[in-house]
Order: sequence, then C-alpha cells, then structure tokens
Amino acid sequence: MSSFSHPRQRNRKCSLETSQRPTKNSPSFQVFLGGSCNPTTWRAEFAIPFLTKNYISFYNPQVSEWRPQLVQIEQEAKDNAQVLLYMIDNRTRCAASMVELAQLAGHDREVFVVIEKYPAPGWVIGYGEPLSTTEFNELQLAQCYLVDLLEKSSIPIFESMETALVGVKKCIEEELSVKNLKVTDGVQPVLHGHLVVGKKLICAQEVFKAFDYNNRGNLDLKSACEAFRTITGKKLNERQIQAQSRRGLITLDQFCAILAEFDQDSESSWGNSLFNGLLMVRNLLDLLSPLPECYCEPPTVTESFQYDIYLGGYWDDSSWQNRIAVPKLKKHGITFYKPQRSEFAAGMVAADNFAEEQSRVLLFIICGDMRGSAVMMEASFHISKNHRVILCINDIPDGGTVEGEPLSENAIKDYNRARAYLADLALRHHIPVLDDVEQAVDTAIEKVFVFNRENASK
Repeated sequence: MSSFSHPRQRNRKCSLETSQRPTKNSPSFQVFLGGSCNPTTWRAEFAIPFLTKNYISFYNPQVSEWRPQLVQIEQEAKDNAQVLLYMIDNRTRCAASMVELAQLAGHDREVFVVIEKYPAPGWVIGYGEPLSTTEFNELQLAQCYLVDLLEKSSIPIFESMETALVGVKKCIEEELSVKNLKVTDGVQPVLHGHLVVGKKLICAQEVFKAFDYNNRGNLDLKSACEAFRTITGKKLNERQIQAQSRRGLITLDQFCAILAEFDQDSESSWGNSLFNGLLMVRNLLDLLSPLPECYCEPPTVTESFQYDIYLGGYWDDSSWQNRIAVPKLKKHGITFYKPQRSEFAAGMVAADNFAEEQSRVLLFIICGDMRGSAVMMEASFHISKNHRVILCINDIPDGGTVEGEPLSENAIKDYNRARAYLADLALRHHIPVLDDVEQAVDTAIEKVFVFNRENASK
C-alpha cells in the first residue's frame, strides 16, 4: 500500500516564531488569527491593533519565513485558543485555509469567518497573478461549498473584518457563543437555509420511493410505518396515521406531514418546517430527476445505510470513477453513489449531502490534474466528523496543467499546500492516504467487506 508524501512546504509563510510557542503549561490565547497569509495585511492593519486596544490576547501565525517545525506549534495554539478568527480574502487562493475551515466546521468550536468574494475573471491575486476564467469559476465554487459547510454547522459569516472583530470582543466580554450573534451584530443572513429543509425532503422522498414497490406514488399504512421507522428509528402504528390517509393510502405530501407531526421531540426533529416548506422547495425535488448515477438496493427497516461507497472527487465523465471505480464496484456487488456536479446547484448539494450520510465509506480522490479545493473541503469535513474516509492524494507536479491550462508556480504551491494539510489531518485521524487510485478503490471495497463482516457477527 502506497503512502502519501507531503509536498515541500519551506515556502509557506504562516506560523509563529519558536520563542512564542504555546505549551500545555502556558496560558492559552484568546484569539487565533487564521486564514489568508502573505501578501495580505489584514492582521497588521485591522486585527492586531483592535485586539491590542481592547486587551484581548491573540496568536498571530503569520511570519516572513516559514519552517516545518512550526506545524505543531500552530496546531497547539489553535487547539488552545478560545476563539478562532478566519479571513478568507479575495487576494489569495486560501486553498489550505478553506480546507482547514471545513475541518473546523465539523467540530463545535467558536469560529468567526469573513469571506470576500472574487469580483470577476482577470482579478489579480497574490503577487500580480490574474485569475483565469477557469480558476475564477473553481474558486467561486469552493467558496460556495465553504459557505454551505459553515451554515450546516451553524457557523456565522461576517460581512467585514471590522464587524467580526466587534463580534469577537462582544462574545469574549459577555461570554456569548458566536452562534448567538444576530444580523444586527454584522452576521450575514443565511444564504442556503433552504438546504436544511431540502436535504430532509430528499431523504423523505428517497425512503418513500424505496417502499413504493409498485411505483404507484403512495404507500399503504404498514409500509408508511416502516418508512417512518427507517428514517427516525421510532415505531408508529397504523391507527396513528389512519386519519392522514385517504382510503388507507399515504402520498409523499402526507408522509412528510406525518414526519413533521410525530417526530417533534427528537434532537434532529423534522419539525413543522419540513411540511411548511414542502411546496416552497418542491422545485428542488423536480431538479433531482434524474438523480446522479447510483447503484443500490432498497433499504430495509434495520439498515442504516443506503450505499456502500460514496465516490467523491472529480466529476468528469472520463474520470477515474467510470474508468476504474464503477466497473470494480459492480463486479463485487458494491452499491455506490456518484455525484455529477461541476457548479454549485442547491438541489444537487442537498442530494449529495444525503448520499454522503447514507454511505458506509466515503472515497475521495484528489488527482494531480485538478485544483480540487471543493473536494478537499468535503473530505476534511467528513474526517472531522469521524466518518469512514479513504483518501487518494496526488500532488500537482511542477509545470502541471488543469484541463490544458498551465498553472503558475505559486498556484501549484498553494493547491499542494492544501493537499499537505488534508493528508496531515487524515494521518492524525488514522485514515489511509494513498497515491494510487486503483489501490484506493480496493481499500474502500475491503473496508465495506470488513464493515459487513463485523455487523454480521453482532
């Protein structure tokens, strides 16, 4: 089994001098200043003066000369900080910072995030690099996925660094959680709140269809109770839902109403928002037909997973998925879900989120001919949630291209640095990191077999 070797990082510009290294015996800093580094100046111009003026301690990871020994130092400071403040600006690619934030989204940390959008293709970043149309589109996509991950984790996004700093001060002084701040505190309104309802609707629709064996568009009372139990884990008897039925049959709309009415007391309650939002998000369900390619069996009441493997990575039709993964999986009778998206579409994001949660193993392939920011964020998020993840990571080689477009030396360093962060995160979580696609697919298949054997013996 091959292992992933980290790219050279001696040119990275973020960390703190060794003399300021935090230790277990030293007091923790109140604020960790994460996110965009050189050539940005937001720390020196805004954050540090504000925090110093308000007597708030902070850790600044930005230095002129980075060295590998500082990785652990930065991690300790981050772990010990009371508040994490991140700037995702539009003057750098922020590839590693976005992967880092995706990981933090999976943990219950106090995170303040400011995101600046890239204005248009040709926008100049870094040390005078104009963004091509292709890279501009990919960076926009990456920011959309980051916003989605943060919103799912109830992490607010601030409209500017100034408002974020005021929020940091308020939370520290009043001992508030960042999640208690409101729009009046500078928090941006939720952009994709409908995805929460949308994901639940997709789950309801998928389970409803699985129990609608004759494709009639309705369920008898017994099947409706079994479908309810599949989603909620709770028992329901036919008498409880008789009133919602028409001639003993339950439609999808009625099934959603049943979920909203009888699952009110659970932590992940479907609530009235599901039924109230049904008509509003009906067009979302219409977008999902046909769904992305998948190969699965209908779930049973006792199953908690619908797919064996989620195939995360590059979504081109000629990619590794069709050439290597799909034939192998079908040969072994492995069920799978293959997302097909190249832009941020709300309906497809909700569908893919549901599929990820319903998969035993999540396989992510980051090839050397892709920038891969969005895929790396997905993988980072699921690693932090302790899901079963298999990774295959290849660096972008010197002189590398993406879809025939040459990448600059700085771009290659930026995207490879994000790969290094993801690989390090995976290894710290004891997750296999490979550099060969076929081996990664085989490892995922073996992981499914092990999972099935362990569950069969229980």
